[in-house]
Amino acid sequence: MPDVIGQEQIYLSRLRFVQRYADFQRLLASGNIHGAAEHLIDIITTELVPKAWIAVLLADAGRLLDTGALTVS
Repeated sequence: MPDVIGQEQIYLSRLRFVQRYADFQRLLASGNIHGAAEHLIDIITTELVPKAWIAVLLADAGRLLDTGALTVS
């Protein structure tokens, strides 16, 4: 019998990522650049990102770097 609980955890993790990414996009679309930048950093550091999405998040980070919202301190 397959590990049903393990499979459910994978789907829940993916749904959490999609929800967080949608929140990031909403913040970005509303013009809250700093809030979006903080949200993106949080998504990346909590390791919710599926490997297939890393390039997308890096592209988003590049867009935010152009605005100055992501800076090295």
